[in-house]
Amino acid sequence: RANKSDEEKLMRLLKYLNGARRLGIVLGGDENNELNLQAYSDASYGIHADAKSHTGLFLTLGRGPILRKSYKQKSVTKSSCEAEILALSDMVSIAIWIKDMYRDMSTTPDFTMNIYEDNMAAIHLVSNGMSTSDRSRHIHIRNNYVGQFVENGQIKVIHCPTKNMIADILTKPLGVSQFLYLRDYLLGYKIPKKGCVMGNTI
Repeated sequence: RANKSDEEKLMRLLKYLNGARRLGIVLGGDENNELNLQAYSDASYGIHADAKSHTGLFLTLGRGPILRKSYKQKSVTKSSCEAEILALSDMVSIAIWIKDMYRDMSTTPDFTMNIYEDNMAAIHLVSNGMSTSDRSRHIHIRNNYVGQFVENGQIKVIHCPTKNMIADILTKPLGVSQFLYLRDYLLGYKIPKKGCVMGNTI
C-alpha cells in the first residue's frame, strides 16, 4: 500500500546511501584503547500508526558497533517510560549473554556492565521497583527482569542525555546535524569518552 510519500522517502534513502557508500564501520577499544563492553538502549514512544513504539539498541567494545538493532515493539505501551523499559529489558537480555561470552573468551574477571539510558523515570523504576496497581503484567515482568541484574551488580544503568544517546539514531528520523553527530559515534569514527560524557550513575 505504498503511496507517493513512501516513494519520496525511498528516493531520499537511496540518494543518502549513494552519497555515503564510502562510509564503513571502524571497530576498536575506548579512548584508552582498551576493550570496554557497554550498551545503549532507547525507545521512541508511540511513533507507529498502530501506536506502538520503536526500539533502538547499540552495543560496543568502545568504538563502533558489535551489535545494533532497530525494530518496532510488539506491545502497545501507555507511556514513554514503559516503552523505554521494554527496550531496556531487550538490551539486558543481549548484554548479559554477550558479557558472559566475552568473559569466557578472555581472561577478564567478572565485571559490572554499563547500560546507558536517557529516561530518568525508567531508570528509577528498574532500580527501585514499581507498583503493579496501574501497570500491565508484561511491563511489570520486564521491569523486574532488569531489576534483578541491577540488584545483583551485573549491570549498572547510567543516565545519558538524549543528545548524546547513540541509540537515538536507531529509533526515529533526526535533524541533519544531530543525525551526522550520532552517526559518527554509531559507525566508530568518534569514540564516546567514558561512555557518555554527561552521564550520571544511578
